Formats: sequence, C-alpha cells, structure tokens
Amino acid sequence: AQSLACLKNLIPCIHLTDEMVPVSAVLFWLGLSHCVYAKNASFSAGQLWSDGMWLKRIHDGNAPNMEKINECLQGSQATQGNQPHTLQATSVLAMVSEDAKIIRRSVALDEINIASATSDILEEYSDEFLLRDDEYAHLKQAHSHSDPAGQLASLSVEEAQKARSALTTGECHDAYASSSDNPNLTCYFKNLHFHPETPKAWTVHYLKNDPVSLPSQEALKHGLVAASGNPDVVVAVNFVGHESLEDFWSKVKDAKEVQGLTLPFHGEHHFNIGHALWDGLYPAFVSLVQWNRSSASFSPMLDMKPIDEIEARYPGQYARVEDVFKKFSGGELLFTHSVSPGRVSRFKEVILGHGHYSAYFDQNADVELPACRDLDACRIFRDRLYRSYGLEPPSHSLSRAARSSDPFRAAFILDKRIPWDQVDQMIEGVHSDDSLAKLVRLEKVDWSPNRADKSRMSFNSADLSQHLEILGRTHIHIASVGTAQMYQPFLPDGAVHVALGVPPSDTDSKQDLQQCPRQYWEEYMTEGPPYLQAVHYTKAGNLNLTHFKAVMHQAVKLLQHVEFPRKRSSNLSPIGQVWRAYHWIRRKRGIASERSQVPLRLYSSPINTFHAFHDAYVCPREFKQELRSVVNACLIHELRVSFDQLYPDAGDADGAGFFRSLPRSE
Repeated sequence: AQSLACLKNLIPCIHLTDEMVPVSAVLFWLGLSHCVYAKNASFSAGQLWSDGMWLKRIHDGNAPNMEKINECLQGSQATQGNQPHTLQATSVLAMVSEDAKIIRRSVALDEINIASATSDILEEYSDEFLLRDDEYAHLKQAHSHSDPAGQLASLSVEEAQKARSALTTGECHDAYASSSDNPNLTCYFKNLHFHPETPKAWTVHYLKNDPVSLPSQEALKHGLVAASGNPDVVVAVNFVGHESLEDFWSKVKDAKEVQGLTLPFHGEHHFNIGHALWDGLYPAFVSLVQWNRSSASFSPMLDMKPIDEIEARYPGQYARVEDVFKKFSGGELLFTHSVSPGRVSRFKEVILGHGHYSAYFDQNADVELPACRDLDACRIFRDRLYRSYGLEPPSHSLSRAARSSDPFRAAFILDKRIPWDQVDQMIEGVHSDDSLAKLVRLEKVDWSPNRADKSRMSFNSADLSQHLEILGRTHIHIASVGTAQMYQPFLPDGAVHVALGVPPSDTDSKQDLQQCPRQYWEEYMTEGPPYLQAVHYTKAGNLNLTHFKAVMHQAVKLLQHVEFPRKRSSNLSPIGQVWRAYHWIRRKRGIASERSQVPLRLYSSPINTFHAFHDAYVCPREFKQELRSVVNACLIHELRVSFDQLYPDAGDADGAGFFRSLPRSE
C-alpha cells in the first residue's frame, strides 16, 4: 500500500487502482520497498494521510497496531454520564431578585392576561409608542384591575408611554454546541439597563404583575459567558421587579439612551490581533450569527482596560486593534468602565453572552475552530471583515482562477520563529528552480514592517486593510506558528496553508517533546474553515530546500485540483490526527462521554490547554507522572506507532515515521 501510494504520487497523471498495478510494476518503478522519490524529495509532505484513511481504519478497527491499541484500553474504567466539569468563574454573582417570583420564560397564548395583552398592543405601534389620548384612556381602564392604587394616574400620558416603552423584554437560546444539561446561553434584550455603580451592572427591570416574556432568573443564575478563560469571565444580570410603573419610572427616567445594537464582550489580550479577533470578537460574533444579525451594525462594548505596561512596550497597539473593532462593527466603541459614569444607561438592543468559541481557550478534541463548519461562522466573519474595509470578499474567487491562472501567488509570512536567512534561502531556491518558478511567484511578507527589533514579537501592527488586500489575492500562505498563522481564515476559498510548524526548542527538550520532528500548535485555525486546504512541512531541524520545494509542489497540486469543502481531519498534521483519534476511540469505548466540541479544559477530568497545545500531550518521548494523570500514555504511544506503520515515510522520509517509532531505513 505504501509503495502504491508513492507510485501514484510519482506519476499522478495516471489514475491507478490496486487491481491495475501488479506487484512487478511497482517493483520495477521503485526498485526498493520504499518510494525513492518520496525518500529523497520528501514528497509525502503531509498529504498521504490527508485522505483520512488512517482515521477511517481506526474507526473501523482495522488500523495497524490495533491489538496493542486495544490492550491500552483494557485497563480503563468505562464511565457513564460524565458531565463537563464547570470551573468556578470569577465575578459570578447569583442572580437575586427583590421578590422570589421567577418570571416564566414564555407564556402560552391562552394564559396571556390583559396586562401582557396591552404590552402586545404597545409593541404594534412605533418605537416611541406614541398613543392617542383615547387609546391611553383605554389602556388605563384595562389595567385598573391590576392597578388598584391608580398608579398610572400619577404619570402624565407622555410619561406613561415612555415608562412602558422602557421596560425590559428579552429571550435566550442555548449557545451553539453547549452542554444540554448546563448550557451556555446567548440572550437578546431590549431596554437592558446598565448601572455602573453596582456589581451586577446589567439589570432587567420589569413589572411584577405584567408577565411579559423574559428569560428566567433560574436560567441566568450562573451568569452569561462574556469570555472564555481560566476561569471564564462571566457577567451577571440582576432582576428588579417593580410594584408599579410609577416606581419603575422614578428610578430610571433619567437614564442615558444608547441606541442601536450593542455587543458586549471581553477583549482578551486585545493588543494582539490574533487574540483580539479570535478570542474576543469572534466568539461574540457567533452569537450574532445565531440571532441572524451577522450583517447588522453594532457597538462593541469591551469589558477590559488597556494595560499600561503593554501600551508602553508596544505604543499604539491597543488603539490599532480597537480601530479594527470599530471598522468591523460599524458602530461606536464602548467600554464598560467609562460608559456614562455615575448614571444609568438604557441600551435599546443588547446581545449578551456566548458559547465557548474562543480559538485559544476553547481547544477541543476535534481540533477545530468552533462554529466554523456547522454554522459557517468563519466564512461569514471573513466576508464581513473584508466588506468593513471596502473590499470585495474573496469567496469562490480562487476556485475559478486557480484552474486557469499561473503562476500562483505565494506569501511567506515573516516572524520571530523562522530565521529570516532561512526564508531567503527558500525563496531563492524556489526562484532558481525552473519548473517551480513557472508555477509559483513566492514573496515574503512582514505584517509589522516598522518594528525596530526584528527578533521581538510581532502583533501584526500595520494597516489591516493592506493585509486583507494581500491575503485576498494569495493562493499559498506559508507560516510558522503563533500570530503569524492567525490570518489564514481570511484567505480565499480553496487557498492552501503551508504549515511550517517549528522544531522542538531548547525549552521543549526540557519537557521531552522530542518525539515529534515539528509542532504545529494552532491547527484548529486550518482545520476549522472548510474552505481551506493544507500541507505540512514535516522534516526536523532547520528548513531544508529539497523538502520545502516538495511541499510547494504538493500545494500547487492541491490548487490545480481544488476540492472544498474539505473533509474533516484532512487539514490536520500527524499530531492532530493522533489527538483526534485518541479522543474518538475513548468516546467509542465509553471511557469518556464528553462531546467532541466541548472544550478540553471543561472535561470531567480537565485537560489543560492554557499556554499549551495538543502537541504537549502527543509528542513526549517519555510521559511523566503529571501527564499520565491526564492522558492515557499507552494509548497515545500505540496510536503513534499505528500512524507510523501506515505512513512510514512521513517526517524525514527515512522509514521511521513521523513519530520515529519504527526502525530507520538504510
């Protein structure tokens, strides 16, 4: 099977099947049991496993090394009904109301009394609820049974209209991919009040005898997630019930009106464009997608102050990212610490709370950016970002151009992890290769060209509009790990991401992560968007020109035969494939019950992904006790062996496999 795969790569113009190629022909072409071309040119380069064959055979139970894989599972105790572990969150305050009554989440039509009916009548009018005197008199009479004290009589017609229109209404839905037993909620409110002087700043004001549709206090008692983290950042919502309209209006009539739609979120590390977009803005934006408001203008409301020390080190970086928020939203940028200080604000529309969609903090067993595939959220996010800068989104543009337009444009993203002299060597080598130079126009790109110290961290500090113009016409995106690869979801449909990864560093060697020749960290950024394709540079050590050119040839091959949406797991590295198989097989055997989209940190036995990625659990040469208490080291080891047995020429193409678990070929 290995030789046949190599032969197919060697002569891709011939469509071969197992039956069409006799053993003698394979031996004639190869001469050895290993493909000479793959061995010398590293043609495997991350593509032999992208067809999903190994994961399928794991699924079917006929992958190599299954006997030992099963032995690793025999000692595990199957657990039934494990629930995701809920971390204690900071700033979680129980929702306590002045009265113990819980407003029903919904009211059946046949149960609606005259009080709620009048609310419906009011809703049929304009936003200002302007009523004629005779209509107001009718409402006053209709409410008399629930207003024995004549509370409306003390308010003028105009005041009563304003008061009634300022009461809070709202509803909540389960956030996408939430636990069914304890779901995160995303809620849409009208007239949600913000009281800056109270710990529970967001407040629902309602009339006790007016059962309008509201989320229940019970549903919101744990608060609403405003940001994923360790622990989650949770905002509380206070419920204040009023005996009369007059009582309510006396407390909020001087509130500042905030028009339009507001989207509060926690701008985690928002000096860094990668964290700002994918750990702050994107999770909140997914809630807009769920409410069918993804194209609506909104005002982002950040629950985070800039850090003086970081601002001093990277001057203006916060402001640059905040400008991105403003451009993207089309509204005014607000901050919770400075919105109408000392005064109550009434927000016309608010979408509050979201699920666990953070790229970094909510890493999951599928190694996918949450909501990218099932909700198409990454594409919607990408297209809106382009339009916000006056640019045409690159949807489908590549799939048409790629079949007829050469050379392909390739961008080598500069960062601090790949020495720049190696980058220059790769570019020069591609340009001097006549066959490759006809296919690819390779250029290096520095997203932060004005930084004084090239070795310092880059936060992509130049103009994002210029970045998008480059990304929108890029066919091949070449990047290492970290912030350098956080733009890839903004590439056109069908574009190829070349994942360079990084070799184990001195720090990694102390952690004994040397079993993998390279690590790829944020693979979820490639695996999530179904419109991207990927190849992986897999050779250990510094960049090798022969291997790099083989990877570029493979990228061109993908562009010439664009296939998307990509199947799940097809963009994962060997590390990502083993990690995904590890969790899948444990779920299948009943050892773990958490769904694949649940963040690993929220498992009943939490898997820490803070300042770490799945590489830390797949790549150790020896599993120390602290790791053995978290993962089944035996199972990971045998899955690595199984992968190497099916793809022995991955990695350095020497027959030892990507994870170096097989004898090296002579």
